[in-house]
Amino acid sequence: MEVIICTSQPEAASLVARHVCELVRSKPAAVLGLATEAIPQLTYTEMIRIAQQEAISFGAVRAFMLHEYLGISDDDLGTSRNRIRYLTEGIGIRSKNVFVLPNQLPSGPEPDVELAEECERFEKAIVGVGGIDLQLLGVGPRGRIAFNEPLSSLASRTRVKTLTEWTREVVAERFLDVEISGDDMDSLAYSVSGGTDNVPDHVVTQGIGTILDSRHAILIATGTEQAKIVAQAIEGPLSSFIPASALQLHPHATVVLDNEAARELEMKEYYNQVRQKKRYIQLPVT
Repeated sequence: MEVIICTSQPEAASLVARHVCELVRSKPAAVLGLATEAIPQLTYTEMIRIAQQEAISFGAVRAFMLHEYLGISDDDLGTSRNRIRYLTEGIGIRSKNVFVLPNQLPSGPEPDVELAEECERFEKAIVGVGGIDLQLLGVGPRGRIAFNEPLSSLASRTRVKTLTEWTREVVAERFLDVEISGDDMDSLAYSVSGGTDNVPDHVVTQGIGTILDSRHAILIATGTEQAKIVAQAIEGPLSSFIPASALQLHPHATVVLDNEAARELEMKEYYNQVRQKKRYIQLPVT
């Protein structure tokens, strides 16, 4: 596992965004795995800026969503497919090349069977394009990657998962209902409702095994609040209780951190030393 410690979140975002854009420049039909949860949005904003400024074409890129909420409508702004649209449209990925996961229960007599079949088709689609070249990841509560909650199988494939209550609380802000009333500025008022009550109980997510099949996985984490779980995932034991620790098994995994997220790493100085003295046979993220 390669650990890169940046001085700030903007530097981390720039590093990852630059790597993605350079991959697409060298391989125009690259296959990307895109996350919407736990990824610092500055990373995607920087990708859009670089792609537009340097005229890097993403027209042939294929993108696979990392997860999707189950049981919400297509037009719900909380869906992963809608939340990622600003990125895919901003860098020019064609809608037909974005592979999404189901967000509604099938209407047939055996919805669970139909969902399992959709998940299997998604897995086959990844194989059909030759696999994912670069999977972008964030890290969620208790070390979640994608929506693989603690105790998820390290060999799991794309499937339906039940969300823990702590995850539902973290994502609740995506599902707030805001009502605005009043005819002018003096009478203007608003109310906020929903939150956790609106969060679905289930999601469809790529499995840990699916993620480990990617050629390169980049996890980006920033901020003091992620320092403890980052240290457990990188330097702690491999454990299904910390799903992100499965990246220790990946043959080409890179973790990009800012100083705050790296503050609890015991080997921090060593990671910096490795980066400074990187040999040509190692694969850099730069």
